[in-house]
Amino acid sequence: MEITFNKPKIMQLNITRKCNMTCYHCHVEANPSRTEDITKEVVDKAYAVFKKFGFESLDITGGAPEMSEHLEYIIKLFKNATDDISVRSNLTILLEDGYSKFIEIYKNYGVTVIASVPFYEEKFNDAMRGKGSFEKQIKALNLLNETGIEKINLIYNPNGAYLPPNQDELEKVYKEELVKYSVKFDKLYCIANVPIGRFRKMLERFDEYDEYIELLKENLKEENLKDVMCTTLLNVSHDGKLYDCDFNAAIGLSSSIGSLDEALNLGSLDRVIKTDTHCLACVSGEGSGCFGSIKK
Repeated sequence: MEITFNKPKIMQLNITRKCNMTCYHCHVEANPSRTEDITKEVVDKAYAVFKKFGFESLDITGGAPEMSEHLEYIIKLFKNATDDISVRSNLTILLEDGYSKFIEIYKNYGVTVIASVPFYEEKFNDAMRGKGSFEKQIKALNLLNETGIEKINLIYNPNGAYLPPNQDELEKVYKEELVKYSVKFDKLYCIANVPIGRFRKMLERFDEYDEYIELLKENLKEENLKDVMCTTLLNVSHDGKLYDCDFNAAIGLSSSIGSLDEALNLGSLDRVIKTDTHCLACVSGEGSGCFGSIKK
């Protein structure tokens, strides 16, 4: 079945590959030594495309977006066009020197914080993100709560080659467990691990790649195709290149509209979505995407 873009709702801006962490499931393989960062010129062009085609919300991702030189500029600029701005944070960065300022920035500009907390138990969380990360995440979440950040959504990723459980049921468990640490949040997004980047390398290292692909195929549900996020999303890379989603960007699978410059000369963003094997992760089981399960 062919997937087509039908309405410009979400612009996803991947502004940097820099990150203070090196998580094994990271599809963009971010780490502290990466140097890619968006320029103001690209930001301004992205803003022009956002306004021209009437996008509704901005989703800022990375890497760790806070490590980009221009995150504050982006938030201030796009606030002129939308009140729906989200930043995907690993949380631990907010505790490092020079980055805690973003907590107040998020509050002042009404930014939704989408925070990666792969599991609600320290042992399993740290296995994915590194020793001590759970404690830091909890501390950062406490700071966000105390500062008065209105919207905080968390992300769950499976700790291995299996599909996420029911999102609503797991959200209840997360809230029951994290309230023990005085953490409050709005929604939980269950996101399937996409077999690219470091996660694919891990699967191949343990000879589980083919098995995981078969699992995705066995649980494929065609009804999910009409609701996948790429039907309403445009991904903009730090260099101004365009992709149908952040996963396609990670493997260099460009959109048929190749750049912001090209988009600015078009009257429509309608196109056929580029797909590959990794896309199975978004249409299997309850469906998946950057905003959680398709079946709510």
